[in-house]
Amino acid sequence: MSDYRYKQLFYDICDYREIHDSYGGKNYDLVLCHYPIFSWKGMNKGTILLYGHTHNSAEDVYFQKCLTGMEANNCRHVGDKPIQAYNVGCMKPWIDYEPRSLKEIIEMV
Repeated sequence: MSDYRYKQLFYDICDYREIHDSYGGKNYDLVLCHYPIFSWKGMNKGTILLYGHTHNSAEDVYFQKCLTGMEANNCRHVGDKPIQAYNVGCMKPWIDYEPRSLKEIIEMV
């Protein structure tokens, strides 16, 4: 993003961001990352990973299977809460190229 005209449209442009959000009286810790990753801060404590990059691909299916395998094999980053990682790429059918709220993401997946 070397063109300043595009940069000024966004608060920040980065590959990884940790944020907090809430809805329905419940607080959520979130990691936003362009890429799917196998370990993120707080994943063992319920922090949700929202990622893209993989589109509707075999790589995304494989990534989700790997996370399931990590839970099944009690990997060291797995805690007492389920691993939550959601592909929020705009081309996903439930996103349909529309901005979505945290409430919509959690209820749709």
